[in-house]
Amino acid sequence: MQRRPDVVAGICLAAALVVALQAFGATPLLRFGGPTTASSTSPSGWLAYMKPKAAPQSPSLQALSFEEDSAMNALPADTGPASVNATGIREVIGGMEVLTITTGAAVPNAVLLLFHGCSHSAIDWWHASKNCTTCLGLPEEVGVARAALRRGWAAVAFSSTDREQRCWDTHSQGRDVDYSRDVAAVIQAWSVLAERSGWAKLPRFALGASSGGAMVLALAQRLPLDGVCAMIMAVPPQALGGKPADAASVKTWAYPPAFFVHMARDTNTARAVAADMAVLKKQGVWTDELVVQPRPLSPMFFSDRSDAVDAAASEKIYKALRDAKLLNATGYLVDDPRQTGHEWRKAVQAGMPEAAQVSLRADEAAVPELLNLAWARHEIDSDAAAQALDWMEARRQDASAKMLTVVKPRRALRATAAAAH
Repeated sequence: MQRRPDVVAGICLAAALVVALQAFGATPLLRFGGPTTASSTSPSGWLAYMKPKAAPQSPSLQALSFEEDSAMNALPADTGPASVNATGIREVIGGMEVLTITTGAAVPNAVLLLFHGCSHSAIDWWHASKNCTTCLGLPEEVGVARAALRRGWAAVAFSSTDREQRCWDTHSQGRDVDYSRDVAAVIQAWSVLAERSGWAKLPRFALGASSGGAMVLALAQRLPLDGVCAMIMAVPPQALGGKPADAASVKTWAYPPAFFVHMARDTNTARAVAADMAVLKKQGVWTDELVVQPRPLSPMFFSDRSDAVDAAASEKIYKALRDAKLLNATGYLVDDPRQTGHEWRKAVQAGMPEAAQVSLRADEAAVPELLNLAWARHEIDSDAAAQALDWMEARRQDASAKMLTVVKPRRALRATAAAAH
């Protein structure tokens, strides 16, 4: 039976499309209809039609299931606002503290690498459990991890090698990134974890706040990433020059899409972000920014964002701040809580005798962090992070679709039709 040229051509084109998708680690899912373009606000587009290839799961991670973890913890694996079933496992890899947060799914869709600010650690990003007895579970950090988990991603948080100031060493007093202790240590720890877990070929993104923001911008120079988000931080523009490459300068790649989050009351960082974005745009790098505005407080502000503060305590904290005239008529803070720490702590302790049950320590507790967030000068923001993840995922969809231009349908059709004759 003679084959029809148009049918043969169609089969050839479909096969070429499959090969192109598989070239960047995806397994095509055949569907008809639906969206054909990527959106920055939804996971539609190319990623809605593909999934990562299956990878083996680490036996050591299989043994630590969510059910086992939640059954033995005093605190469930995840509770409270917008909770997800997940567990955090703390370990030390090559001298670096690492916290891996997963839902127990066999293979995540992607991995989000997380980097804390000064005075913080990897243990801030998830709740305490038998696998991480020292975990703090700060509200905004947990919110960021949840945003990743809800997308089917895994989250991996790292601690800086400096455990005194607990800041990241990125460009070592202005020198090249190769002088950084932390960049090399993170790459080594990630390589071990990725190989063990079967995650080496998964899409990977990085998000960091403050010192951690500088860390992700530096890390992208030495580790291929699909997107970075620098929160409340920028770096000297000259640090973004040059072609990203591995330490041996054998492999090079383009700088990843970069999303910047900064706060309305920090004009210095706003200017620095503008300078960084200008440099990246000249290099043809996708880049965007989000400016976080001050938030008004309400009776449920603290309990809505934190698992550590219940509704009754949240209402009392709000009332204490309002009665002490630390809020204006519309609920906004009248001054920087970092500068008025004595006043607001005294007010809260006076307004609720049980305040001893709610930690008020800076960098270690929910209430100080959430007050900093409301003031909007220098704090991590999980809402902004969720938007950043949407943006980075959309940019990867754009890049994936762009790769399909290597398939030349008309030429393929002509060649196939000629062969059929």
